[in-house]
Amino acid sequence: MEDTRSVASLMDSTSSKIQQLQKAFAELESQRAVTLNLKWKEIEEHFHGLERSLKRRFHELEDQEKEYETKTRKAQELLEKKKAAVEAKEKVSLERLQKKRDAAVFAINSALVKYNNPPPITITSAEDSPNNAFVADGTDENPDGTVQEAEISPEVKAYPQLLKLCGDMDSAGLHKFVSDNRKNLASLKEEIPAAFKAAANPASLVLDSLEGFYPVEAPNGDGKKDGNLLGMRRTCIMLMECLSVLLSGLDGNSLGAVLSESVKQRAKSIAEGWSPLLGSLEMDACNGNSLEAHAFLQLLATFGIVSGFEEDGILKLIPMVSRRRQAAALCRSLGLSEKMPGVIEVLMNSGKQIDAVNLAFAFELTEQFPPVELLKSYLTEAKRSSSQGGPGNASPAVQDEFNERELTGLKAVAKCVEEHNLEEQYPVEPLQKRILQLEKAKAEKKRATEPTKPQTKRPRGAQPRVPDNHNHNNNNNNKTGYGRVIPERYPQYVYDNRPFLSGPIMAAQAPPPPPPQTYTFSPAAAAHGNFYGNCYQYQAPPPPSLTPPLLLVYESEMRIAEISTPDYRQLHRETESNTHHPLLSEIELLIQQSESISKDQPLPQILPHSLRQSLTRLSQLAPFPGNSFKLTIWKLSFRLWNACVDLSNAASLQSSSSSAESIANLRHAAADMLFLARDVTGVPSPTIKSSLIYYRTGLVWHDLKKFDLASDCFERATEILSKIDIAKITDAGERKLILDLNLARSRTAWEISDRTLAVTLLNRAKNMLFGSPDHYKALSNQFLAFGKSALSREDDDCSLNDALRLMNESLDLCEKGLGTAKNREDTMEFKSMRINTLRFISAVHLQKGEFESVIKCVKVLRSDGADQHASLPVLAMKAWLGLGKHSEAEKELRGMVGNKDIPEAVWVSAVEAYFEVVGTAGAETAKGVFLGLLGRCHVSAKTALRVAHRVLGESRGGDCGSRIRANVVAQLVSDERVVALFAGEAVTNERKAIHSVLWNSASAHFGAKDFETSAEMFEKSMLYIPHNIENRVFRAKGFRVLCLCYLGLSQLDRAHEYIEEAEKLEPNIHCSFLKFKICLQRKEHSSAISQIDAMLSCLDFSPHYLSLAAHEAISCQALSVAVASLSKFLSFYISGKTMPTTEVVVFRTLVSLLTQDAGSETEALNFMLQAHSRASKLGTECFFGSGETGKRELKWFALTSWNLGSRCGNAKKYELCGEFCRLASDFYSYLDTGESGENSVMILRSLVLGVTAIIALEKQNKNTLTETQVKLAAELLVRAGKIMASLLSDGKDCIMEPELIFMYTLTAYEIHGRLNNSAFQLLVVKTFAGSKSCNYNYLLQLGIFASQSPRSNPDVSTFALNECLSALIASASPEYPTIALIIRKLIALSSVHKGDTEDGEAIQKMYKQAYRIMVGLKEGEYPTDEGKWLAMTAWNRAALPVRLGQLETARKWLSIGLEIAEKVSGMDTYRACMEDFLGGFQTKVSSEAADMI
Repeated sequence: MEDTRSVASLMDSTSSKIQQLQKAFAELESQRAVTLNLKWKEIEEHFHGLERSLKRRFHELEDQEKEYETKTRKAQELLEKKKAAVEAKEKVSLERLQKKRDAAVFAINSALVKYNNPPPITITSAEDSPNNAFVADGTDENPDGTVQEAEISPEVKAYPQLLKLCGDMDSAGLHKFVSDNRKNLASLKEEIPAAFKAAANPASLVLDSLEGFYPVEAPNGDGKKDGNLLGMRRTCIMLMECLSVLLSGLDGNSLGAVLSESVKQRAKSIAEGWSPLLGSLEMDACNGNSLEAHAFLQLLATFGIVSGFEEDGILKLIPMVSRRRQAAALCRSLGLSEKMPGVIEVLMNSGKQIDAVNLAFAFELTEQFPPVELLKSYLTEAKRSSSQGGPGNASPAVQDEFNERELTGLKAVAKCVEEHNLEEQYPVEPLQKRILQLEKAKAEKKRATEPTKPQTKRPRGAQPRVPDNHNHNNNNNNKTGYGRVIPERYPQYVYDNRPFLSGPIMAAQAPPPPPPQTYTFSPAAAAHGNFYGNCYQYQAPPPPSLTPPLLLVYESEMRIAEISTPDYRQLHRETESNTHHPLLSEIELLIQQSESISKDQPLPQILPHSLRQSLTRLSQLAPFPGNSFKLTIWKLSFRLWNACVDLSNAASLQSSSSSAESIANLRHAAADMLFLARDVTGVPSPTIKSSLIYYRTGLVWHDLKKFDLASDCFERATEILSKIDIAKITDAGERKLILDLNLARSRTAWEISDRTLAVTLLNRAKNMLFGSPDHYKALSNQFLAFGKSALSREDDDCSLNDALRLMNESLDLCEKGLGTAKNREDTMEFKSMRINTLRFISAVHLQKGEFESVIKCVKVLRSDGADQHASLPVLAMKAWLGLGKHSEAEKELRGMVGNKDIPEAVWVSAVEAYFEVVGTAGAETAKGVFLGLLGRCHVSAKTALRVAHRVLGESRGGDCGSRIRANVVAQLVSDERVVALFAGEAVTNERKAIHSVLWNSASAHFGAKDFETSAEMFEKSMLYIPHNIENRVFRAKGFRVLCLCYLGLSQLDRAHEYIEEAEKLEPNIHCSFLKFKICLQRKEHSSAISQIDAMLSCLDFSPHYLSLAAHEAISCQALSVAVASLSKFLSFYISGKTMPTTEVVVFRTLVSLLTQDAGSETEALNFMLQAHSRASKLGTECFFGSGETGKRELKWFALTSWNLGSRCGNAKKYELCGEFCRLASDFYSYLDTGESGENSVMILRSLVLGVTAIIALEKQNKNTLTETQVKLAAELLVRAGKIMASLLSDGKDCIMEPELIFMYTLTAYEIHGRLNNSAFQLLVVKTFAGSKSCNYNYLLQLGIFASQSPRSNPDVSTFALNECLSALIASASPEYPTIALIIRKLIALSSVHKGDTEDGEAIQKMYKQAYRIMVGLKEGEYPTDEGKWLAMTAWNRAALPVRLGQLETARKWLSIGLEIAEKVSGMDTYRACMEDFLGGFQTKVSSEAADMI
């Protein structure tokens, strides 16, 4: 703690230190001489960011420390509690151990006495000493390991015979010995493990003893009826337990020798043979006391073969042995300790709460399954089952049965409380008082009934009567701590509100069924005689309900006995003296046939049909010959009815619908027989009896959903009773029958959708109430039941109005019934019915939208404070919501928090309804209600999940409402109490669900770019991921998405923290990539490039991430990073891996990126050269692609190369220009030239521009081209020449620019001049001069270039200039300045490169040509300066011949000069002088010539 406080103080002083640093920085800033690229704000933000990060981490460490301290404290407290509990248990165990030791000493002494004085052999009863009918072979080859006799020294003192039996491997003798000494079973169990050491192979001996566990002749037989078989099975189980004791003391080698593979395989074979037979378990399995299941589980545990069988199948057998004392040890041996919570829940749901308590203590699960609550629920269900039959209406025998069952349950609970020391939590004094009260009442009842025991006479051929439930059962196996086993004729179903009691196994330990309701007709009935005087008992149907028939609850019926009155006995003697009518004999034979059917034998389908045919013929004999004939019919009818009762009870165990219908047909036949002889004399109340049988039959048909037949029976019964004056009936039972018949008719009419008739019958029943409270209750309940049914139909106005009308009738009957109530119980019941009806009426008003009526009903229910039902605040809240009074609705909702009687599901439903109406505005209220509920009671994780999911709704994120809901849920789920609800393995599914809900909400907000809300929801979802190894992947994923959220918020430091945490949990490519994104956003390009290398080293690396990295870099304008990523990406193509993107696309992207930077042409050239190399290696179609796609890619590369070459040429980067142009020519050459020839022209351009770049590079570097460069240029020109010749030959010279051809000619002249190929130079120029693209300007340029270049070629120059001169002169409008220039150039060339003789003539021709051109021109049209130059140079050329005495030559030049001067303006003075000189010169020449002559 001192360290924590010191760290906190240091962190608090950070602000002051930052201020000091600010002052120092300001002082430094004032004194600096050089401007710093740094601002105080940046420094301050940096330090504040560090401060926030440190504080956050510090608070997190503090929270973790507090959490650790809390957990440590709780663990210490729990440890102290467990220590105290262990000490208490140890004390109790020591006491029990001392008792067992005393008993063992006594048993040993008794055994010694018996051994010294052996008693005579006696034959014991089948129950105490069962014979083992099937004896094992006793021999075992034991091919595998055996226990070495040298190491065995068994000490068996009391029973030395055991040593011999085990040594001889005599399993049959061992069975008999155990059976004979069963009274000393405790001492036997202690000595048998030691005796097993004398056996050659103890495991084989035990397996031999299991032979005969299931008899061969009847493996599925009822073993509980065979005392010998039961004893033999108990012995088998004990021997397997003793073998387990022996094996537990062996080391690993000895254990492997005893339980060899062959022994285990043999045990597994036995278990596989037993497994299918376990499906037929009946009563013992249902009571949790199954020997068969126990033996099977013990076999698996003892021989270690559990893994060979499905765990689910083993778990299903645990409830079958839950009452056996070895159940807990068995579960541990089978490795089912972790599955026990599920087993205990199954026991709880199946009514075996006491077994559940025992297992909860055995496995220390009492906190999860509170034992007191389980015991209370057991007694509550037992009492409820007793109260359902209505003790006020039950007969004395049935009431005794209820008391007996309650007594048994009380004793079981009291015993359980004492065994587990629960007296402080559950005092047993009230239970003991109730036990004494019931035992006293039982004893008094027994004394009152002992003197006389009436014996009723049974008709001939009838089945034996159902045995009395109070008869003692001598079979000790059927004694349980949960109540007596009910005879097979009566099913074990107890009460109708347990939906899970759907089979014999689940119903085994449930409380007993309620008795059938009886009609007690008074013996003083004057009109109809003593109806009950002859044990003829009538049982009512189940309580009126519109639900499906109950499972067998009311199918177990009482039989009807013979009529026994003095008049009847006299008539009976008369009928016996008469011979039966043949038809009656036939009917009696059919009835005998029905009586002889066993419970396992199906009812023949022909029997009801045959009986019906016989009755048809019998009805044709009416009127019958005499009263004795009618009495015989009644007697046969009684026998048939009793046979139907027996068949029905037997068929109930098989649940056969076809059999039930056949039995119902027999019942119907019995009723029709009574109807035929309804006017018999000597039988008390024949009319009532006949209608009663029809009524009972109608109930059966109703349960079978044969409503037409049920309606026929009820109508026949009503027709029979219609002849009786109801007003004269005074017997309560008869009145009840009349009302019940009317109610039954209405129920049947309701089922067939004849609603009008059903309501009419109910209204008619108002005249049959006779002022009885029970009648008012029955009729009111039926009105309410119909109202509920109408309410459950489609929600239309008609149905709701019908439901309201029926419920109002029910309410009115409750009000009237209050006036007939005769005791407090009736009054309270009527009030309860009234309150219940009012609640349903308010529900109807709510569905109709009559909210004011709902509020009125709720106020009435609350007025007297009698009704605190959980539905009232929900009804009121929904009504207030409907009225738009949200504040009142909120009060109701908040008021529910303080009501502890409201179930969790109810208030959750209320929260959902409130939130659905109020919407986002109710989010805070929903949160407050939930947190308030957490403070008053335990709330399940499912509830928290529902509330969170409801508040979030179907949010797509982005809007204000969704953000508010998310914030409320974030506060809710971050509450420590809510988080605690989802802790533990029991709520794993709910924890995963709440995590998914929060995660999906966060994802929706992330998709809407609401990163702040998304980050909060992701952080809350992390609360529901356990901190264990299994979930580290999910936690890492959560940290990664949080990193993305903070990247979206540009909080790069937090993003970096989260990704660091994620990488600690799960280092993978995702973490490296997110780190790369962070570096990009920080503009740390070098770090980003380093992170690319880190990505390559990840185990789960995929080249796809390099592509993603390039996209991210491009979006961040980090071109260098993108280039680095794509460069790495290219390396995977060379290795031959299958890539998601084609290689040419990567090259294109790289070049595109590099072309955006003006200084990246060299890198671009490098990648273009690589692409060219790959295309050459793989083939153009493989590299660029096929079809139009490939052409587009190839054109792009060619055009980009040309553009880059042009850009480099303009930038005077001639070396790069030449490389790009050569690449362009190569790429264009890959394309099809086509008919247009455009690609050929582009190749030509590229080649010419490439050569031009080579020549320009020489001038730029001022270095002479090397021989290699010259040869390369020559090769390029050769290619260009061929292409150009091809185009010219194809007549496509029109698509070539003249300038292109000129450039080719010029460069060809230049390069071939370096090769000293003057002839080719002249040929090239002549070829160009003969082309259509040639003009005088190009020729002039060629002529001048050829004359002035370092490697001049006079011939080429002269040819070009002459061609140019000819072209100019031939033109329509000659350019005389250009002509003058050409003439001067030609004169100069002739003067320099010709000999003397030729010189004079050639030059004179040039001058004369100039003169001829000038002739006829206007003044000034020919350039004056050029004309003067011609005149003067021609005149001056005469000087040399004059000196040399070449007078004639001199005269020619002088004449040419004078002629030209005459055509040039401005030379008048010169011309006069020239004329004078020429005249004198000619005179001189003439005189000299004369002198010579």
